[in-house]
Amino acid sequence: MMDSRSDTGAARELLGPWRQEQTGNWTHWCCVLARLVFLFSHGVLVMIVSASLDHISEASWWTLFIPAWIGDALCVVLLILSWFASCPYIKLCISSRQPRMGNQNPSILTELLPGIFLAVLGLFFVIFVILGEYALCKYLMSANSGMTHVWPVAVTFVILGLLAIAYGACLTHDSVLFSCVGGSLLMTTFLLAVTRNAQSSRARAVFFFPIAVGLLFIFLAVVHRLLVLKRVLTTEERILRHVEIVTLFVMLAGTVLWAVKVSAGQVATSGGTGVAVGVAMCLFALLRGRLCFVEESGRPMAVRLLFDVEEPSVNVRPAEVQIPLQTRQ
Repeated sequence: MMDSRSDTGAARELLGPWRQEQTGNWTHWCCVLARLVFLFSHGVLVMIVSASLDHISEASWWTLFIPAWIGDALCVVLLILSWFASCPYIKLCISSRQPRMGNQNPSILTELLPGIFLAVLGLFFVIFVILGEYALCKYLMSANSGMTHVWPVAVTFVILGLLAIAYGACLTHDSVLFSCVGGSLLMTTFLLAVTRNAQSSRARAVFFFPIAVGLLFIFLAVVHRLLVLKRVLTTEERILRHVEIVTLFVMLAGTVLWAVKVSAGQVATSGGTGVAVGVAMCLFALLRGRLCFVEESGRPMAVRLLFDVEEPSVNVRPAEVQIPLQTRQ
Protein backbone atom coordinates (compact mmCIF):
# COMPACT_ATOMS: atom_id res chain seq x y z
CA MET A 1 0.00 0.00 0.00
CA MET A 2 2.79 2.36 0.91
CA ASP A 3 4.65 1.46 -2.27
CA SER A 4 1.67 2.34 -4.45
CA ARG A 5 1.28 5.70 -2.72
CA SER A 6 4.95 6.46 -3.13
CA ASP A 7 4.78 5.51 -6.81
CA THR A 8 1.79 7.80 -7.28
CA GLY A 9 3.58 10.65 -5.55
CA ALA A 10 6.67 10.13 -7.67
CA ALA A 11 4.57 10.12 -10.82
CA ARG A 12 2.93 13.39 -9.81
CA GLU A 13 6.32 14.93 -9.15
CA LEU A 14 7.45 13.91 -12.61
CA LEU A 15 4.27 15.05 -14.34
CA GLY A 16 4.09 18.36 -12.47
CA PRO A 17 6.95 20.11 -14.31
CA TRP A 18 5.83 18.57 -17.60
CA ARG A 19 2.33 20.00 -17.19
CA GLN A 20 3.74 23.38 -16.26
CA GLU A 21 5.96 23.31 -19.32
CA GLN A 22 2.97 22.62 -21.57
CA THR A 23 1.42 25.98 -20.61
CA GLY A 24 4.29 27.95 -22.15
CA ASN A 25 2.44 28.75 -25.37
CA TRP A 26 -1.02 29.23 -23.88
CA THR A 27 -0.66 33.01 -23.68
CA HIS A 28 0.28 33.15 -27.35
CA TRP A 29 -2.65 30.97 -28.38
CA CYS A 30 -5.12 33.01 -26.33
CA CYS A 31 -4.00 36.17 -28.13
CA VAL A 32 -4.16 34.47 -31.53
CA LEU A 33 -7.63 33.12 -30.79
CA ALA A 34 -8.79 36.58 -29.69
CA ARG A 35 -7.74 38.06 -33.04
CA LEU A 36 -9.45 35.29 -34.97
CA VAL A 37 -12.66 35.62 -32.97
CA PHE A 38 -12.63 39.38 -33.53
CA LEU A 39 -12.24 39.00 -37.29
CA PHE A 40 -14.78 36.17 -37.57
CA SER A 41 -17.45 37.94 -35.51
CA HIS A 42 -17.13 41.13 -37.54
CA GLY A 43 -17.31 39.09 -40.73
CA VAL A 44 -20.64 37.74 -39.48
CA LEU A 45 -21.65 41.33 -38.73
CA VAL A 46 -20.93 42.35 -42.32
CA MET A 47 -23.01 39.43 -43.59
CA ILE A 48 -25.99 40.26 -41.37
CA VAL A 49 -25.94 43.97 -42.18
CA SER A 50 -25.59 43.25 -45.91
CA ALA A 51 -28.48 40.80 -45.85
CA SER A 52 -30.64 43.48 -44.20
CA LEU A 53 -29.94 46.29 -46.65
CA ASP A 54 -33.26 45.88 -48.46
CA HIS A 55 -35.14 46.69 -45.23
CA ILE A 56 -32.44 48.50 -43.29
CA SER A 57 -34.76 51.34 -42.27
CA GLU A 58 -36.93 48.89 -40.34
CA ALA A 59 -34.09 46.95 -38.72
CA SER A 60 -32.64 47.63 -35.29
CA TRP A 61 -28.93 48.35 -35.34
CA TRP A 62 -28.62 47.09 -31.77
CA THR A 63 -29.83 43.70 -32.97
CA LEU A 64 -27.67 43.71 -36.08
CA PHE A 65 -24.56 44.33 -33.98
CA ILE A 66 -25.14 41.29 -31.74
CA PRO A 67 -22.33 39.26 -33.44
CA ALA A 68 -19.93 42.12 -32.77
CA TRP A 69 -20.97 42.35 -29.12
CA ILE A 70 -20.48 38.60 -28.66
CA GLY A 71 -17.12 38.64 -30.44
CA ASP A 72 -15.89 41.62 -28.45
CA ALA A 73 -16.92 39.97 -25.17
CA LEU A 74 -15.07 36.77 -26.09
CA CYS A 75 -12.01 38.83 -27.02
CA VAL A 76 -12.05 40.51 -23.61
CA VAL A 77 -12.26 37.12 -21.87
CA LEU A 78 -9.45 35.64 -23.97
CA LEU A 79 -7.17 38.62 -23.48
CA ILE A 80 -7.64 38.61 -19.72
CA LEU A 81 -7.12 34.84 -19.69
CA SER A 82 -3.87 35.28 -21.62
CA TRP A 83 -2.40 37.24 -18.71
CA PHE A 84 -2.52 34.16 -16.47
CA ALA A 85 -2.55 31.23 -18.91
CA SER A 86 1.22 30.72 -18.84
CA CYS A 87 1.77 31.47 -15.15
CA PRO A 88 2.64 27.81 -14.33
CA TYR A 89 5.33 27.92 -17.00
CA ILE A 90 6.68 31.21 -15.65
CA LYS A 91 6.83 29.73 -12.14
CA LEU A 92 8.68 26.70 -13.49
CA CYS A 93 11.25 28.89 -15.26
CA ILE A 94 11.76 31.03 -12.16
CA SER A 95 12.16 28.01 -9.91
CA SER A 96 14.63 26.48 -12.38
CA ARG A 97 16.39 29.83 -12.87
CA GLN A 98 16.11 29.45 -16.63
CA PRO A 99 14.53 31.90 -19.09
CA ARG A 100 13.28 29.03 -21.24
CA MET A 101 12.33 25.40 -20.65
CA GLY A 102 12.59 23.18 -23.70
CA ASN A 103 13.24 24.05 -27.32
CA GLN A 104 9.60 24.57 -28.34
CA ASN A 105 8.62 26.89 -25.49
CA PRO A 106 8.98 30.68 -25.44
CA SER A 107 11.44 32.68 -23.41
CA ILE A 108 9.78 34.47 -20.52
CA LEU A 109 12.01 37.52 -21.02
CA THR A 110 11.89 38.09 -24.77
CA GLU A 111 8.59 36.46 -25.78
CA LEU A 112 6.19 35.68 -22.96
CA LEU A 113 6.28 38.85 -20.85
CA PRO A 114 6.20 41.14 -23.93
CA GLY A 115 3.25 39.08 -25.17
CA ILE A 116 1.41 39.64 -21.91
CA PHE A 117 2.16 43.36 -22.14
CA LEU A 118 0.72 43.45 -25.67
CA ALA A 119 -2.34 41.57 -24.43
CA VAL A 120 -2.90 44.29 -21.83
CA LEU A 121 -2.73 46.93 -24.55
CA GLY A 122 -5.00 44.78 -26.70
CA LEU A 123 -7.62 44.80 -23.95
CA PHE A 124 -7.71 48.61 -23.97
CA PHE A 125 -7.99 48.50 -27.76
CA VAL A 126 -11.00 46.15 -27.60
CA ILE A 127 -12.62 48.37 -24.97
CA PHE A 128 -12.30 51.34 -27.33
CA VAL A 129 -13.76 49.17 -30.10
CA ILE A 130 -16.78 48.42 -27.93
CA LEU A 131 -17.22 52.12 -27.15
CA GLY A 132 -16.87 53.01 -30.82
CA GLU A 133 -19.41 50.41 -31.91
CA TYR A 134 -21.81 51.60 -29.22
CA ALA A 135 -21.46 55.20 -30.42
CA LEU A 136 -21.88 54.06 -34.03
CA CYS A 137 -25.08 52.16 -33.21
CA LYS A 138 -26.43 55.16 -31.36
CA TYR A 139 -25.58 57.40 -34.30
CA LEU A 140 -27.24 55.07 -36.83
CA MET A 141 -30.36 54.68 -34.70
CA SER A 142 -30.75 58.44 -34.38
CA ALA A 143 -30.04 59.11 -38.06
CA ASN A 144 -33.69 58.72 -39.04
CA SER A 145 -34.88 61.20 -36.43
CA GLY A 146 -32.48 63.89 -37.61
CA MET A 147 -30.84 64.25 -34.19
CA THR A 148 -27.45 62.85 -35.12
CA HIS A 149 -24.27 63.46 -33.18
CA VAL A 150 -21.31 62.32 -35.23
CA TRP A 151 -18.55 63.67 -33.00
CA PRO A 152 -18.61 60.90 -30.35
CA VAL A 153 -18.24 58.37 -33.15
CA ALA A 154 -15.50 60.39 -34.83
CA VAL A 155 -13.46 60.91 -31.67
CA THR A 156 -13.66 57.25 -30.66
CA PHE A 157 -12.66 55.94 -34.07
CA VAL A 158 -9.84 58.47 -34.39
CA ILE A 159 -8.43 57.14 -31.12
CA LEU A 160 -8.85 53.59 -32.42
CA GLY A 161 -7.06 54.44 -35.65
CA LEU A 162 -4.15 56.06 -33.85
CA LEU A 163 -3.87 53.11 -31.47
CA ALA A 164 -3.85 50.65 -34.36
CA ILE A 165 -1.13 52.58 -36.19
CA ALA A 166 0.99 52.87 -33.04
CA TYR A 167 0.41 49.21 -32.22
CA GLY A 168 1.53 48.17 -35.68
CA ALA A 169 4.47 50.54 -36.04
CA CYS A 170 6.04 50.15 -32.62
CA LEU A 171 4.90 47.05 -30.80
CA THR A 172 4.34 44.14 -33.20
CA HIS A 173 5.78 42.55 -36.33
CA ASP A 174 2.38 42.69 -38.09
CA SER A 175 2.98 46.35 -38.84
CA VAL A 176 1.39 46.36 -42.30
CA LEU A 177 -1.87 44.85 -41.07
CA PHE A 178 -2.40 47.16 -38.11
CA SER A 179 -1.10 50.24 -39.93
CA CYS A 180 -3.47 49.64 -42.85
CA VAL A 181 -6.43 49.06 -40.54
CA GLY A 182 -5.61 52.16 -38.51
CA GLY A 183 -5.05 54.33 -41.57
CA SER A 184 -8.28 53.15 -43.19
CA LEU A 185 -10.17 53.82 -39.98
CA LEU A 186 -8.78 57.35 -39.71
CA MET A 187 -9.60 58.17 -43.32
CA THR A 188 -13.10 56.70 -43.06
CA THR A 189 -13.76 58.72 -39.91
CA PHE A 190 -12.57 61.89 -41.63
CA LEU A 191 -14.88 61.24 -44.58
CA LEU A 192 -17.76 60.56 -42.21
CA ALA A 193 -17.25 63.91 -40.50
CA VAL A 194 -16.92 65.80 -43.79
CA THR A 195 -19.83 64.23 -45.68
CA ARG A 196 -22.21 63.55 -42.80
CA ASN A 197 -24.89 65.84 -44.29
CA ALA A 198 -24.48 64.68 -47.89
CA GLN A 199 -27.40 62.82 -49.42
CA SER A 200 -25.95 61.76 -52.78
CA SER A 201 -25.04 58.16 -53.56
CA ARG A 202 -21.51 59.08 -54.59
CA ALA A 203 -20.87 60.65 -51.20
CA ARG A 204 -21.89 57.39 -49.53
CA ALA A 205 -19.64 55.39 -51.84
CA VAL A 206 -16.62 57.43 -50.77
CA PHE A 207 -16.54 55.53 -47.47
CA PHE A 208 -15.44 52.39 -49.31
CA PHE A 209 -12.31 54.02 -50.73
CA PRO A 210 -10.13 53.83 -47.57
CA ILE A 211 -11.27 50.25 -46.96
CA ALA A 212 -10.32 49.24 -50.50
CA VAL A 213 -6.92 50.92 -50.21
CA GLY A 214 -6.23 49.20 -46.90
CA LEU A 215 -7.21 45.81 -48.32
CA LEU A 216 -4.98 46.44 -51.33
CA PHE A 217 -1.92 47.06 -49.16
CA ILE A 218 -2.69 44.01 -47.02
CA PHE A 219 -3.09 41.94 -50.19
CA LEU A 220 0.29 43.11 -51.52
CA ALA A 221 1.94 42.46 -48.16
CA VAL A 222 0.58 38.90 -48.02
CA VAL A 223 1.74 38.22 -51.59
CA HIS A 224 5.20 39.58 -50.78
CA ARG A 225 5.32 37.45 -47.65
CA LEU A 226 4.50 34.35 -49.68
CA LEU A 227 7.24 35.09 -52.20
CA VAL A 228 9.79 35.51 -49.42
CA LEU A 229 8.83 32.35 -47.54
CA LYS A 230 7.88 30.12 -50.45
CA ARG A 231 11.14 28.18 -50.50
CA VAL A 232 10.87 27.13 -46.85
CA LEU A 233 7.13 26.38 -46.64
CA THR A 234 5.52 22.98 -46.52
CA THR A 235 2.94 21.92 -49.09
CA GLU A 236 0.04 22.62 -46.75
CA GLU A 237 1.42 26.03 -45.83
CA ARG A 238 1.74 26.97 -49.49
CA ILE A 239 -1.84 25.89 -50.18
CA LEU A 240 -3.18 27.80 -47.19
CA ARG A 241 -1.32 30.96 -48.15
CA HIS A 242 -2.52 30.77 -51.76
CA VAL A 243 -6.12 30.32 -50.64
CA GLU A 244 -5.60 33.20 -48.22
CA ILE A 245 -4.51 35.42 -51.11
CA VAL A 246 -7.57 34.41 -53.12
CA THR A 247 -9.78 35.24 -50.14
CA LEU A 248 -8.19 38.67 -49.78
CA PHE A 249 -8.70 39.29 -53.48
CA VAL A 250 -12.39 38.40 -53.12
CA MET A 251 -12.66 40.86 -50.24
CA LEU A 252 -10.95 43.58 -52.27
CA ALA A 253 -12.98 42.98 -55.43
CA GLY A 254 -16.19 42.71 -53.42
CA THR A 255 -15.51 46.01 -51.67
CA VAL A 256 -14.87 47.79 -54.98
CA LEU A 257 -18.01 46.27 -56.54
CA TRP A 258 -20.00 47.21 -53.45
CA ALA A 259 -18.82 50.81 -53.76
CA VAL A 260 -19.79 50.89 -57.44
CA LYS A 261 -23.30 49.66 -56.66
CA VAL A 262 -23.74 52.16 -53.84
CA SER A 263 -22.49 54.95 -56.10
CA ALA A 264 -25.11 53.95 -58.68
CA GLY A 265 -27.85 54.15 -56.07
CA GLN A 266 -28.32 50.37 -55.82
CA VAL A 267 -27.91 50.12 -52.07
CA ALA A 268 -30.84 47.76 -51.56
CA THR A 269 -29.58 45.33 -54.21
CA SER A 270 -25.94 45.37 -53.09
CA GLY A 271 -26.55 43.01 -50.19
CA GLY A 272 -25.24 39.96 -52.04
CA THR A 273 -21.89 41.62 -52.59
CA GLY A 274 -21.64 42.53 -48.92
CA VAL A 275 -22.51 38.98 -47.91
CA ALA A 276 -19.68 37.71 -50.13
CA VAL A 277 -17.26 40.10 -48.41
CA GLY A 278 -18.42 38.91 -44.99
CA VAL A 279 -18.06 35.26 -45.95
CA ALA A 280 -14.54 35.99 -47.21
CA MET A 281 -13.69 37.63 -43.87
CA CYS A 282 -14.88 34.57 -41.94
CA LEU A 283 -13.00 32.24 -44.28
CA PHE A 284 -9.87 34.36 -43.92
CA ALA A 285 -10.09 34.03 -40.13
CA LEU A 286 -10.41 30.24 -40.37
CA LEU A 287 -7.50 30.00 -42.82
CA ARG A 288 -5.33 32.19 -40.63
CA GLY A 289 -6.10 30.01 -37.62
CA ARG A 290 -5.15 26.83 -39.45
CA LEU A 291 -2.02 28.47 -40.83
CA CYS A 292 -0.91 29.58 -37.37
CA PHE A 293 -1.41 26.06 -36.04
CA VAL A 294 0.56 24.48 -38.89
CA GLU A 295 3.43 26.96 -38.62
CA GLU A 296 3.66 26.55 -34.85
CA SER A 297 3.76 22.76 -35.23
CA GLY A 298 6.95 22.93 -37.30
CA ARG A 299 10.19 24.77 -36.87
CA PRO A 300 10.05 28.54 -36.35
CA MET A 301 10.00 30.51 -39.58
CA ALA A 302 13.07 32.50 -38.56
CA VAL A 303 15.05 29.28 -38.16
CA ARG A 304 13.94 28.05 -41.57
CA LEU A 305 14.97 31.29 -43.23
CA LEU A 306 18.27 31.29 -41.36
CA PHE A 307 19.28 27.90 -42.65
CA ASP A 308 17.27 28.26 -45.89
CA VAL A 309 16.09 24.66 -45.69
CA GLU A 310 12.66 23.57 -46.85
CA GLU A 311 10.47 22.17 -44.12
CA PRO A 312 9.63 18.51 -44.79
CA SER A 313 5.99 17.98 -45.68
CA VAL A 314 3.69 16.20 -43.29
CA ASN A 315 3.04 12.48 -43.84
CA VAL A 316 6.01 12.15 -46.16
CA ARG A 317 8.19 9.19 -45.27
CA PRO A 318 11.92 9.62 -45.60
CA ALA A 319 13.52 7.81 -48.47
CA GLU A 320 15.05 4.48 -47.59
CA VAL A 321 18.72 4.04 -48.26
CA GLN A 322 19.81 0.62 -49.34
CA ILE A 323 23.41 -0.36 -48.73
CA PRO A 324 24.49 -3.18 -50.99
CA LEU A 325 26.29 -6.02 -49.31
CA GLN A 326 29.75 -6.75 -50.56
CA THR A 327 30.29 -10.33 -51.54
CA ARG A 328 33.57 -11.88 -50.80
CA GLN A 329 35.55 -13.17 -53.72
